[in-house]
Amino acid sequence: MSVQWGADLITQKKKDSEWINQVFALLAHLEKNPLLGSGRSKPWIARAAARAASNLFRRDSKTWLKLRRSALKFDLVRLRKELSCVTAALLDPKRDPAPGQTASFLSGVSFAQAFLPPSATKEITGDKVVPLPSTVDELGFSVVHDMRPFPDDFYSCDSRQAWLDANHETFEAVMRNAMIGKECLSLDVFDTLLLRGPEAEAARFLEVSDFILGRVGPLPANTTAEGLCLLRADAMRLSYRARPGKDGCKEGTIVDVMTLLSHRLVGDDRLVQPLLDAEIAYEAGKLVANRPLLRVAEWFRSAGGKVVLVSDMYLPGSMIAAIARLISPAIPEATDRLFSSADELYSKRSGRIFDLVGEAMGVAPSGFLHVGDSFMGDVEMPRNSRWDALHFPVSSGEARARSQSLAALVQHFRDRGVDVTDWAKE
Repeated sequence: MSVQWGADLITQKKKDSEWINQVFALLAHLEKNPLLGSGRSKPWIARAAARAASNLFRRDSKTWLKLRRSALKFDLVRLRKELSCVTAALLDPKRDPAPGQTASFLSGVSFAQAFLPPSATKEITGDKVVPLPSTVDELGFSVVHDMRPFPDDFYSCDSRQAWLDANHETFEAVMRNAMIGKECLSLDVFDTLLLRGPEAEAARFLEVSDFILGRVGPLPANTTAEGLCLLRADAMRLSYRARPGKDGCKEGTIVDVMTLLSHRLVGDDRLVQPLLDAEIAYEAGKLVANRPLLRVAEWFRSAGGKVVLVSDMYLPGSMIAAIARLISPAIPEATDRLFSSADELYSKRSGRIFDLVGEAMGVAPSGFLHVGDSFMGDVEMPRNSRWDALHFPVSSGEARARSQSLAALVQHFRDRGVDVTDWAKE
């Protein structure tokens, strides 16, 4: 089964029922295919199916959100079930279509943008990824250099840091090739330029809480790491909900979190700065610089290019810069500017931050290459802003370790009578 088949649907404009059947067929193929099922080459198709099949159903926000949520989780089995539930409504002849809609779910450029693989230079045929003869995106979209630009063992390794140490020449060659003709290299920070270990995010929250107990004080006598972790989770949610947004975008900040913690612990602001300092020290002690990527950034900047860091993070840029400086003084010297969603309120997830970065740096979209680990924030959204993008995903080995870490964290709190599954994540 070929992904190029998606392009055929644009011109053939098949009837809705036949289109749905082909979506189901491709989803079934992905579920059964061990290569695609364990790799990073299937997320785009899950999201595309959700977009395409619910395009005529957008007026029902609950249905759209359910489909979107399944797609983002890459839950193909659940996605198929939800698509089945809406099929009857999508094919109901009595339902009035929105103005301008045709028999196909998406038409023209919109369909291609939603459905075609991000590369437009590859097609998946059976179990093989085959180069297409042309690397030009005929519809005008920017190119994602490859869904899997690195050797296969990178995607299954237990540690990207160890893999990079052993294969730094290969990594740097891929990066330099992708940067040909570019004016600005844009890098995600956490899990890209600064590599994390096998701990889930929730487990790190517990670790930093324990770190704070030994570093910040005096605290109330009955304060525990678990108690601090739960207070942090509550404060984080409150910050994301209560902080004023901008153009529909909202983002939390660690400053709000630590302010709330300080008031809960001692009744005033006296612990805010010590708590923030502890956060910086903890992160600097856990993160490791991606040395090959840093060397590429240094080489690119020495050749006259610009390098920016763009992070979706609750840490403001000043704290991210302080962490980076502690890990490697070369990072500030190799970068021109740092953008954090905690400062800008615009995020990579929303896609709005890319236009902001382009305007600030004075570089046209075609002059950017963005690199990051998140498929949505670091590939899909910059591509929608007409940037080029290169995916640097968390390996399957690291993902397994983080899943195990999260399970252990959930059980740790469950043993103490607390359910943290509403906020704990990898």
